[in-house]
Amino acid sequence: MSLYTYVFRSLPDILLLILIFYTLDGAIQALLHLVPGMSGVRLSAYVPAVISTSIVLGAYATELFRAGWADIPQGQHEAGRSLGFTTLQSLVLIILPQVYRKIIPHLGSLCLISLKETALLSIIGIPDIVRTASIGARSTGAPFVFYGIAIAIFVIFAILCSRIFAHLEQRVRQDRAGAR
Repeated sequence: MSLYTYVFRSLPDILLLILIFYTLDGAIQALLHLVPGMSGVRLSAYVPAVISTSIVLGAYATELFRAGWADIPQGQHEAGRSLGFTTLQSLVLIILPQVYRKIIPHLGSLCLISLKETALLSIIGIPDIVRTASIGARSTGAPFVFYGIAIAIFVIFAILCSRIFAHLEQRVRQDRAGAR
């Protein structure tokens, strides 16, 4: 496991989000202060949100691919060479399809994690589903309605994500059965 995956899988996602939000904003402000007329420009909250989410999910995805890659027998790499394939051809035609088959269920879990990650973005002012539900609940005094709708939205997206990956898993199994 690399230092990158170890560190960013260990940190609480909310801590990384806050750290990047304030650090990046401060660094950009310091740089823009040096440019005449640019000192009032503010960075959108979406930029640190995308960066921190990408770092965290990238760490998990990296570990998935590493584990999938490590699970491929060395003989598969040698098979490509014995067939006269270049390293790239061997990678694309032999190795990566096998890695994909092994990690597809785990990618489905990562999809669900990324869906839940969006709720954290409200702490830096991004209007996500939970923040919108909270605003609606406070302004109307009907929290069960708005949070119920938020729950329904998350459940619908989770079901869609699960179905998509279940379909992909089924296709992989059918392709594997047809190749035998």
